[in-house]
Amino acid sequence: MGTLCMMCFWQVTNLAEWISIVVDLLVGGGIAYVLASVVPRQLDNDRKLKDFFIDEFRTIKDEYNDFCRDMYLGKLSAQTIKEVFKQLNLKLGDIQNIANQNLKLQINVLDELNRSQIEVTGSSEMNEQYKEPQITFDSRTCHRIWQKQDVFNRNIISAIVAINGA
Repeated sequence: MGTLCMMCFWQVTNLAEWISIVVDLLVGGGIAYVLASVVPRQLDNDRKLKDFFIDEFRTIKDEYNDFCRDMYLGKLSAQTIKEVFKQLNLKLGDIQNIANQNLKLQINVLDELNRSQIEVTGSSEMNEQYKEPQITFDSRTCHRIWQKQDVFNRNIISAIVAINGA
């Protein structure tokens, strides 16, 4: 079988056929290189970008959950609550916008954070205890904060799923 192939190969004497064979080998080699090297590298870069956004959203989720726990426990002052909401808002807004631009998504978790901020900063406890070193929320307000936290967490999970699917 090997000799038969060699005989067929050497019988090609036309210059055009030789050029065609060489071009086919070069094009095939080029395509093989792209498929073997460039495409996996691009897929790896896309996965790294998605992992970065996922990690950032998880970090914000964890920070927000810790923040809510501290509010329930009455560990924070009004100024601290306002400052943490401001920082979370900036972080989430930036990462949400960049993820939407880079991955062509329509993630919107920031609205839920803003609703939570309005709920907390507009509460009667916040207004009545504004100058106190720590704000103690009543059970109804804690329940509303918990509900907002639950919706926020579901929105973060949805954002992570959307990023993975992009």
